[in-house]
Formats: sequence, structure tokens, C-alpha cells
Amino acid sequence: ASGFGCFRVDASLDVRVGPPAAVTATLPDACVAGNAVLPHPSVRVLDAGGNLVGQPQVVSARLLDTPPGMEFWASDATSSDGVAVFTDMSLSMSGTHTVVFSITDITGED
Repeated sequence: ASGFGCFRVDASLDVRVGPPAAVTATLPDACVAGNAVLPHPSVRVLDAGGNLVGQPQVVSARLLDTPPGMEFWASDATSSDGVAVFTDMSLSMSGTHTVVFSITDITGED
């Protein structure tokens, strides 16, 4: 008599959709002019499938429109496990401002 044995194979598969394709930001509702923005703004670096990109990426921040006399500080932030945190961002003037985040180091390599 012959039979079939059962066996189990455990394996992991790392599926990636592709290189970084988008960023989404989390910002506080308000901050105090001249002080660091708290809580620190964070940016999620995503691939085309909406997954966090594990490879470190350099993320930059800038103001969409800078009024005369306005000073804006934000060092580039490098993502870790798909998230970049801007720990030194500050603005010198009160008001409503639009911050634009962009990926500046897209390599698509692992």
C-alpha cells in the first residue's frame, strides 16, 4: 500500500508594487509662529499600490506660496519604514500656509 504524506511549508513572500509613487502627510491643525511645529509633521511614502515603501527616501518640504518676509525652516527628512518625520519645521508668520512635500531621491531599488 502506498499513501501520500502531508507536509507543511512555511515561507514568506515580499511582494512590492514598485518604486515610490506618492506621499501623504499628517500635520497638526495649528502651530505657533516662530516655534517648531508640534506634533512634528510626518509623511508616508507610498508605492503605486498604497503600500509603505521600506527603502529610505529623502523627503523635502516647502511652502506653496511664501509671503514677503516669511521664513520657513524644514530640513530634508529621510524615511524609515516608509515614514519621514520633520522634527525642525517652523514658520515665522501666522496665517494659513500650504506645505508641499516631495520625494527627492527616488531610486526604485531595493
